[in-house]
Amino acid sequence: MSALTVLEARLKQIENRVAELDKLVRGPNLPLNVLAKAKTELALIEADAHKLESSGVDNIYTGELESGKASAKETKKEQLRRLEVLFSFIDEVFSYIQSSTSTPGRDAVEQAALPEWSADASA
Repeated sequence: MSALTVLEARLKQIENRVAELDKLVRGPNLPLNVLAKAKTELALIEADAHKLESSGVDNIYTGELESGKASAKETKKEQLRRLEVLFSFIDEVFSYIQSSTSTPGRDAVEQAALPEWSADASA
């Protein structure tokens, strides 16, 4: 059962971080570079969650247990359910980031703050 406990702790960390990122990206006047970093981190977290699902939760076999089998099966089932909810939540956050970065006029405001670059300047 200790493997399930470790997985539980990791799953909770991932859920908490996704919630933090969701709150961050929904903040007012967030610069595009912060949204981009949040999107990158979210992609890494999603990959980590898939890894947790495939090599963690799915890798725990309860058939050989003598005692605690029912409890372990229920815990595993609950973790898989939470992972599915998490993947949906991650998709929602990705969608929000995408809609935030494609807001009309936003690119013009962000670009105005950046120094101009020309091919001649790099030579």
